[in-house]
Amino acid sequence: GLLLWEGLRRCPEGLSAALVSGDTAREALCRYAAALDAVEQPEIAVLETELLPGPEQAAQWFSASQFDHILIREPWKRGFRESPPADFARLAALARPLLAAGGNLVLCCSPPRLGDRISRILREECEAPDELAGELGRAEDLFFAAGANEPWTWDGDDLAQSFSGEGFGVRLESLDRTEERLITERDLAGWFDQERSRWGTFIGARLTAEDFSRAGELLRRRIQRGPLVWRWKSVLLQAKSEKDRIKT
Repeated sequence: GLLLWEGLRRCPEGLSAALVSGDTAREALCRYAAALDAVEQPEIAVLETELLPGPEQAAQWFSASQFDHILIREPWKRGFRESPPADFARLAALARPLLAAGGNLVLCCSPPRLGDRISRILREECEAPDELAGELGRAEDLFFAAGANEPWTWDGDDLAQSFSGEGFGVRLESLDRTEERLITERDLAGWFDQERSRWGTFIGARLTAEDFSRAGELLRRRIQRGPLVWRWKSVLLQAKSEKDRIKT
């Protein structure tokens, strides 16, 4: 929604179109847009499973089949259809015919590998002993090591390589992000579940049962005092076709 309104603000004379994942989201955006004049209305379509429509589908949904800019935020928040490399390449291939000459795609996402670490939170937010935080930190490094636990181990370079392979010129930026996050008992139960959580299974096998339980208890005490500081990195990808390669 925020991307759509920003598009309307910056290009009031052009077409602003949006893809949403369900009818509920579409109805919500339409309600907000109802106050606009008919000629200013955005065009909104539902795309439940695919990353982008093909050109024929776009022509059916929208009054234009090519766009100057495609803006995408967290397209894999709900998971991957196949694997990270396959999804990255598929997105790049789908974007090419949808971009007008000189157009570009801008994508912002937060790779799990660049997310905050429980070991950091234990050390800085929970006053955990250095030995416990250190052991957990080493286990987390192994968990997020390249190739260890797909799809948790990709980063911006993997994304950039896929777009370069499809003939795009690429610029990649790293964004430091910080927010206060309220962690719940349900979150902790999910993380430390050694049967259903991939993180919990992996980490639990590398820590003693006592240390694993102690880490969870320290976090439990901390969240009872309110939100904690969560730190992570996002990557911002800008991609243009080869003939319009971004100068760096």
